[in-house]
Amino acid sequence: YGLPLVDCASLLERTGNHMIWGRRLHPPWQSHQIFADVIIGTWAKGFRDLCAGASAPKPSFPAGTLATRKLLDHFQSCKVGLSEYYALKEGGPQPTEVDGWRLFEDRPGKPGWISEKPGAVMNFRLSFGA
Repeated sequence: YGLPLVDCASLLERTGNHMIWGRRLHPPWQSHQIFADVIIGTWAKGFRDLCAGASAPKPSFPAGTLATRKLLDHFQSCKVGLSEYYALKEGGPQPTEVDGWRLFEDRPGKPGWISEKPGAVMNFRLSFGA
């Protein structure tokens, strides 16, 4: 499609550095956060440069949260998932419903569940915990 691309899988394969990937088939949420931070930082720099001569005030963000600390203390966040799905893990959990998906490699070395029609449905049982 002509879009910018960072091929993390090839980088991992060439360097053997598993620090970001964690020796998994798919990077954990922390890696996604790193990539998101890099992307938003790049966008922010571009927009800041575009707006350098603008007369509008620069936006500011509140230092805290909109919810009170007392309210936030009632909720726990999940730091570790209790469910993991790897498409090609033998004997691992499988989807409970598959309609319009197929398990294969759409690119060499990149196996996974691939949607084959609009409106395809796949359901998994998920477990969450604090």
